[in-house]
Amino acid sequence: MSEQYGQQGPPQDARSAKAQAKADKAYRKASRPFYKKPIFIILALIVVIVIIVIATSGGDDSSSDTSQPAGPSFAGQQEDDSSANAGEAIDLEGVSVTSTPLVDGESFGTGAVLCTTVTIQNGTDDTVNFNGGFDWSMQDPNGASRNTNFAGTGNFLGAGDLVAGGNVTGDVCFDADTTVTGTYVVIYKPTFSFSSDRAAWLNNR
Repeated sequence: MSEQYGQQGPPQDARSAKAQAKADKAYRKASRPFYKKPIFIILALIVVIVIIVIATSGGDDSSSDTSQPAGPSFAGQQEDDSSANAGEAIDLEGVSVTSTPLVDGESFGTGAVLCTTVTIQNGTDDTVNFNGGFDWSMQDPNGASRNTNFAGTGNFLGAGDLVAGGNVTGDVCFDADTTVTGTYVVIYKPTFSFSSDRAAWLNNR
């Protein structure tokens, strides 16, 4: 009987040793410092990446916050506005537009009006729409927006389509209290456009 137990002893000892080795390995793994565990290393890398992304984004935001609209400033100016002094050309996505200094228009009994001669040059490859009534407005020195007036000129811009490479010139007039002095702003915002870009010309009268 003792001989049989002796024969079974070594396999039993081998199993015990193997189990003990597994237990020791598990203990060493559990006893490992937390900063050496894979999950901690992965989390640390994620935190570092997030910090880098936030720092980079923050730099971009600060630069955009300090940006100013192109051209001279005026009351009510919007972020996407491009402004210039009267008589200068402004380019909006390939369409060049010019507004001459405001002049007194012919009242025709409707009250005082101010008029500007505008020129639109289509430098794009597409046909663009223009409208002398709805595309234009004027801001007076008091900050009030003035609509166009079909009176005041015999050369009203009108409305239509402008083919690629084409140009059109005409007058645009606005109701105005010409006794008010200060900065008048002629504003061009195409009606049939998904862009928020506007062109603005400053007139000091």
